[in-house]
Amino acid sequence: KARARAQRSREELILVDEEMRRAIDFTFHQAEQWVKQKNRRENIPDALRDGLRAYCEEQCSVERERGQIWLSEWAPVRLRAQIVLSYID
Repeated sequence: KARARAQRSREELILVDEEMRRAIDFTFHQAEQWVKQKNRRENIPDALRDGLRAYCEEQCSVERERGQIWLSEWAPVRLRAQIVLSYID
């Protein structure tokens, strides 16, 4: 019974760590998507194009900042999970 509980805890830790990794990766992926969108439209008025570029840059910045925050805030949790996993294995 205790072994099964430990195994379930191990699986849950692995899943949580993977979800955190994917969430962080996704924010940086989204930032790159905004970079690609920045110069997508060409046949529009200059003012509109400038506004769209500014919006893309802002969204890119938001996503990168979110990724950095999650990376730094979740690092201790992810490290602790790895330590616990090393004891469970």
